[in-house]
Amino acid sequence: MGKTRFVYRNECETGQWKETLKEICEVARICLHKLVATNTPPLPKYYEREFKHAAAAHGKTKVLELVVKGPDADSHEVRDVIEKASHEVRQVQDVLERFDKEARQELERMEAIGHSVEEGGDIESVVEAVRQFKEYGHDFVCDLSQAIHRISLQQNLLNELTAKIYEDPLTGVLNRRAWDRDLETLKNELCKENLHAFCIILADLDNFKEINDSYGHPVGDAVLRQFATILKKYFGDCGSVYRFGGDEFSLIVKGLGVKKVFCRVKNVQKRLANSVFVANDGAIRITVRASFGIAEGSCPDEILKVISLADEMLYQAKKCGRNCIKCVKG
Repeated sequence: MGKTRFVYRNECETGQWKETLKEICEVARICLHKLVATNTPPLPKYYEREFKHAAAAHGKTKVLELVVKGPDADSHEVRDVIEKASHEVRQVQDVLERFDKEARQELERMEAIGHSVEEGGDIESVVEAVRQFKEYGHDFVCDLSQAIHRISLQQNLLNELTAKIYEDPLTGVLNRRAWDRDLETLKNELCKENLHAFCIILADLDNFKEINDSYGHPVGDAVLRQFATILKKYFGDCGSVYRFGGDEFSLIVKGLGVKKVFCRVKNVQKRLANSVFVANDGAIRITVRASFGIAEGSCPDEILKVISLADEMLYQAKKCGRNCIKCVKG
């Protein structure tokens, strides 16, 4: 495992696309070698399937998003929903403006009829005007209710898509995009002194590649999902869990110092040691281990340093023979 795999990067940094292209070529070579080794014909359906597996297994999340899914696919969906919601809002505005205009006209007409009655006109004309106004008011309420309902539907869909943008589709935990967003939130909270301590945890499963090679990627995916569930169970009350790709996970923990976080991570390891990861309806049962790097910080200006320290701690944990925890206070 190389060092500084988790270092925070700006998506717009120079050379991003050149680096992404190199990763695409790397995954393509791995994919072709696998197809040749397994005597699988390089047909599009097989190639795409193997490409997904290779990109996921080697942590090439960006490649997976760009090549398989297409750039900013979720963003296009969100924009579509926003456009539809904006259209519904305009319809509500039209209803309100029409009601305002026609209500004013009705009131003017009723006022004119009122003057006519004062001068000896027919009272029945007033009753008829009131009836028509009530009927129009009922129609307005129906139109407005329908428009508001349509807006609510669009808002619900927008909320779902927004959550999808920040979610890792395999494990259900947060993804790299959410990590970048939440680091910015963390910085703001520290600047406002609403938070006085935080920890960054970096983790990955030991010998995960062997699981994929021995049992196949579907079994590896099942292991990742179960590991993510365990992390959420032990840190859901004080932190957020993220997956960058492959078996690489990270956590932002707020309000706890490194000693308390270490104890929780130790409990995660105990849970792993006492757990059997089940796949294929129980036909495959696997015991897994994980290594962790933990670093604590307290200042907004040292967030990147803390991430780097956590990455160094994970590197040291792997060097110590795996199934290990290393921590430091920044």
